[in-house]
Amino acid sequence: MLAELLLLMVYVGVGQLIFYLIRRACWKAYCFIRRQIFPGNPLEILQLPHRAFREVVLQMNLLEVLALSFTSKKSLLKVQQVERKLYRLMIQNCQLYYHGRRSLFEKINFFLRMRCVHKPRKIIALDSEHNLKQYLKRLERQTGDTSHWMINPISVWELFFSIFELQSFGIECIQYRKKYQLIATMDYFFKLFSIQQLHLHFDYDLISDESFADHPLFRECHYLEIHGKNNALSNQDMITLNHRFPLKSVFHAWCELADDFDYQLLRNIPRLKVVYGEKITIQDLMNMECEEIHLWLNKLTLRDINMFIRHWLAGNLPNFRILQLHAFESALPWGEALNGINDKVRNLTRQPRIYKSDQYDLDCTKRVDVVRDDGRISTLCSMDFSLYFVVWNEDVQN
Repeated sequence: MLAELLLLMVYVGVGQLIFYLIRRACWKAYCFIRRQIFPGNPLEILQLPHRAFREVVLQMNLLEVLALSFTSKKSLLKVQQVERKLYRLMIQNCQLYYHGRRSLFEKINFFLRMRCVHKPRKIIALDSEHNLKQYLKRLERQTGDTSHWMINPISVWELFFSIFELQSFGIECIQYRKKYQLIATMDYFFKLFSIQQLHLHFDYDLISDESFADHPLFRECHYLEIHGKNNALSNQDMITLNHRFPLKSVFHAWCELADDFDYQLLRNIPRLKVVYGEKITIQDLMNMECEEIHLWLNKLTLRDINMFIRHWLAGNLPNFRILQLHAFESALPWGEALNGINDKVRNLTRQPRIYKSDQYDLDCTKRVDVVRDDGRISTLCSMDFSLYFVVWNEDVQN
């Protein structure tokens, strides 16, 4: 017992040790009171038939399911047979940096919100889409407007909260310190749960770590985010990422791209988000087959936008849906972007006012439309120093 306390003191510090001792004393008091109130034998949960055991496991929260699986090999096997579904699992091991052109007050506020969180190492689990929406509402109330961020705010603002605050939101959260702890936890999640969405937020230096990146859990990655302020993503790094992580949904690069980076390596990623996009040209964009392209820092002009619209009007980019250029201060007026293109004011009596995407709702009330020969409608608009060129679904006709 004494050796255990000394190890805890060295590993987590005196403050955490006091918290651990208080929690342990409260648990023993709870167990004593429970034995006095319910003196009978406890329910042998592992003796229940599968159907009843499954209903019990579905009523547990995720941390309780993990704790149950740790008790014995039999409990691990029975929990595996339940195949409980998990809507989203987010694994974070990254340093958050400030990007974009904002006021000094906003930058100071940004870093103050991070408090003592230097390098978040969390595993966050969400049971259902309803829990995700409720969590986003809580984050918006806590942090204010997050519309200027180019990604879903859950992947940024959650870094500002400690593990205790996340759990107070009803979010199942596990914190780890070492890589082997993360790998062991991922092993259990891979065995116990059927994960619908896997979101990864990693630092650049983890790309080359074979013992970590080759985990079977990563074969169904839906969102990959790479951070690194002083690192440049090279062609070999991108080839490695494509090999280890099936980039079938979203790839978000928070790090710079190398000078000789081949943008054809990003061509087939459905949703592409790049923070440092100054070296990306309009020719690179026109050669891509992405559904969505989001660039933060960029050097594109209204003349480049004109070329892109003409390229789409010619029948190219069949899968394209959204082009979003952040920090595009020349978005208004956009006369040069429509030079030589037949545009018209939106017919609000026949066409929807709001363009809905997975991340935001775009108000297209006072915007201009561009109609292709096959009847497909696109809209050019601006919001919050960002320029948007969006293509409506086929059921929206002129």
